[in-house]
Amino acid sequence: MLSFINNNRWPVISPSEPLYTELLEALDFLKFLLVYFPEDRMYWCEIEDHPWLSDQWQEIESGQSKPPLAYNPEVEEEWIPTEEWRHLSR
Repeated sequence: MLSFINNNRWPVISPSEPLYTELLEALDFLKFLLVYFPEDRMYWCEIEDHPWLSDQWQEIESGQSKPPLAYNPEVEEEWIPTEEWRHLSR
């Protein structure tokens, strides 16, 4: 994996792909996350503003949709799926 990242060998996405724009945005997001040196990775504000996440982030912040995880007050430093997402963790 490290060799893959360091050599910048990312998949080529064809414009004929049905979800071309979404795939490009997702790949761009992953490229910025999978950077070897932590100081070169995206900052939190950049993650929030990235095109692949910004729409969902705004919906969560405005209350139009719920986040997939919530802090579990019963167990320190544990996150649990919210009710809407719990079925995916079974």
